[in-house]
Amino acid sequence: MTFIRTGFREPFDFESITVSGTVVTLTSSKLSPSGVAPPVSALLSLETAAIRYRLDGVDPTTSEGHVLAVSDVLLLESITALRQFKAIKDTGDGATLKVSYFR
Repeated sequence: MTFIRTGFREPFDFESITVSGTVVTLTSSKLSPSGVAPPVSALLSLETAAIRYRLDGVDPTTSEGHVLAVSDVLLLESITALRQFKAIKDTGDGATLKVSYFR
């Protein structure tokens, strides 16, 4: 059983991101929504294939970066981490990240 702590944050948005052989980021309009407060955290879960990611704003490669395996969950808890998150597929076909945003 997986336990995910979301604290007192309110979920307000969601997206699916396809991760392939090109570096992707979280969608900028989700990080800077018009007329409302931006997210302060995000819950990411991975489907289909492993990816590599970095949180320092530098592009990951297929051999460099943290590995996130299928069914792994990553909780990003700062707007800086959300803005600097970058991912690329590690192996196999493309992967799908499911992202829930909280404020």
